[in-house]
Amino acid sequence: MNRAFSFFLIILSILMIIGCGNKRSPTGGPVDTEKPVLSATIPEQFGDISSRRIELTFSKALDKSSLTRGVYFYPPILNKKVHYASNAVTIEIREDLIPDTNYYITLTSAIKDTRGNPLDKNQTIVFRNGKFNDYRISGTFRLEQEADLDLPVTIYLLSPDSLMILSRQFTSCAYVIDALNPAQHILRAFIDRNDNHRYDHGSEPYFEGQAPNQPFVTLDVHLAYADTTKPVIRSVQALNDRELQVNLSEPVKSWQEIKVLRLSDRSPLPIQIAYHEKDKIFLFTDPADSTRYVIELFGATDPKDNIQSLTSLQFSAGTKQDRTPPRIIATNPRNGTAVNDLRPIIEFHFSKLIPADRINFALIESDTKRNIPLETVQSNHKVYRFQPIHDLTNQKTYRLTISSDTADFHGNKLEQPFEISFLPLIRQ
Repeated sequence: MNRAFSFFLIILSILMIIGCGNKRSPTGGPVDTEKPVLSATIPEQFGDISSRRIELTFSKALDKSSLTRGVYFYPPILNKKVHYASNAVTIEIREDLIPDTNYYITLTSAIKDTRGNPLDKNQTIVFRNGKFNDYRISGTFRLEQEADLDLPVTIYLLSPDSLMILSRQFTSCAYVIDALNPAQHILRAFIDRNDNHRYDHGSEPYFEGQAPNQPFVTLDVHLAYADTTKPVIRSVQALNDRELQVNLSEPVKSWQEIKVLRLSDRSPLPIQIAYHEKDKIFLFTDPADSTRYVIELFGATDPKDNIQSLTSLQFSAGTKQDRTPPRIIATNPRNGTAVNDLRPIIEFHFSKLIPADRINFALIESDTKRNIPLETVQSNHKVYRFQPIHDLTNQKTYRLTISSDTADFHGNKLEQPFEISFLPLIRQ
């Protein structure tokens, strides 16, 4: 008996030692990171809610408190009772609904499950009370920065009094929002670069526009970054005694007035021509002397409508006269190519300013040597655009020549005539 009891104690001790040698902390199961998903609605999308009862079923149980922050109704439903049962939400509407009206329930990522995982995406379910309305807003997306091309665009559609109607995301270059009630709408769009489900001013591109009360509205969305920087003059280069290049801090689309004044007595240096290319303004003036000048630019407006009331800069003018002959640096069409128009626009780009009365050109029909009348349709003295007054003959070659008598404002002429040939080609 004692021997058997001793043997039992030995076995028990061995088991306890083995158990102690394998002690470890409990690890538990994997962390739940699965986001809840809306899996069903009663009635279904576009269904009739005249029964004034809506049921939403999710893939997981939800945090009840998050529903009050993450659900929006439009038109607003003030008198309602919401019942929760695990992963199901039932909404009892206790007020009269507007006849023949679409109702929108928007679910946002503020809705979370019991583990804190947000809803997988913002979405809007559309129901109807009576007649279904199908007004539509559509358009394309234009982006200020190419880096945003692959990112989704979030759109909020609002009522005229800024109540949210719906929220949607788009991943293509265009959008369509349909099933809308007859009304004016405000459209706000942005790219949520940091995925915090809201627009961050300055660091994310944004757009806001209005759509009129029409059945089909086209509203293109230009997503641009906020910019309040105003253009200023960075530097002034005296190219010669009559030409100035004004370098700006950013491109401008217009200005109100520009002046060049002698610094000593503020007497003006007359400006004959002023034109701009992006962030540069080119001035052709009366001959300058070696004194100091100040240039003053009023009302410079950038592409985002930021207006600089006045920016100025002092500079020293050049006294060297220009003896460089002008050149033709580009044409459209190119020499020897076909055009698909019987009255094509023919474009010449010069390296220097050319006055309209100093450019000599002629358009000739190659086989008959007949002179074809041309008109100047546009000119900024560096780019000239010509067009035949009458239709050209299809499949006949034409030759346009710029004479070597063509000269710039300083009297410098082209070194040799310049010629291009082209063929109008309209397939019947």
